[in-house]
Amino acid sequence: MKKTILCIDDIKTNLFTIQSVIEDLADELYDVVLAQSASDGLQVLLKQKIDIILLDVMMPDIDGFEAAKIIKSNKKIKDIPIVFVTANKDSKTIENCYKVGGDDYINKPFNHVELLARLSFHLKLKEKDEQLKKEKEYVQNILNLQENIVITTNSKEIINVNNAFLEFFDYKTLKTFQEKHICICSTFVEEDGYFSLSLVDENSKWVDEVIKLSKEKDVLVKIIQNADEYIFNIKAASFANQYIVTLTDITQISQQSLEYQHEANYDKLTQIY
Repeated sequence: MKKTILCIDDIKTNLFTIQSVIEDLADELYDVVLAQSASDGLQVLLKQKIDIILLDVMMPDIDGFEAAKIIKSNKKIKDIPIVFVTANKDSKTIENCYKVGGDDYINKPFNHVELLARLSFHLKLKEKDEQLKKEKEYVQNILNLQENIVITTNSKEIINVNNAFLEFFDYKTLKTFQEKHICICSTFVEEDGYFSLSLVDENSKWVDEVIKLSKEKDVLVKIIQNADEYIFNIKAASFANQYIVTLTDITQISQQSLEYQHEANYDKLTQIY
């Protein structure tokens, strides 16, 4: 499928040159849309699907740097790669190209082969980013299907969580949780029979300790939320320098166990031991 390139330049000759080069050398790969001002280019971006932008720096009214800032501030179009085309080669211009969100720059007069190579590189990079984004969304959907609390962590801080986590702790986002807690381990109650940071020499090693203890017995943690006590069976596994941790709520089962223990030890009628 052809990719669409938006060329923004206030000089018609420059637009014609870029269009001619692309149509002569890569017509089967690209469609070219032309805009003779930043304002016209911004209108095109809001109406048409654009894959990459070739943006001139020196333009009247709105220059390329200001146009890039506007593009990057819009959620719908901020991820479109921007390649600046400029006659200026000074370090300040180059610095500004990247500072305002540009992905690359090419000098005028440009080399035809270099131009096409830059376009191809950034379009492939964008495709990889989009694929990675889809994979992350796929993994997140899998996590959200789990009824248990699931987190990924590097042992020092939480990297990702599922919906069950946010619902239990009553936070809308992970960021708001992290404003009060560096790690979920800080919510574990210190009490005999339950795992907590008091059992670990280094806080950053707590997940490794959970993995170690889990090989011998069930590891339980107690968390107090909204004045209620909850008991979880915690398990962990390592992968790619990170950990995935699951917490299964066994509060009800634990309560039933205590009730059964009481019934076994006390006379039902007199309540005598």
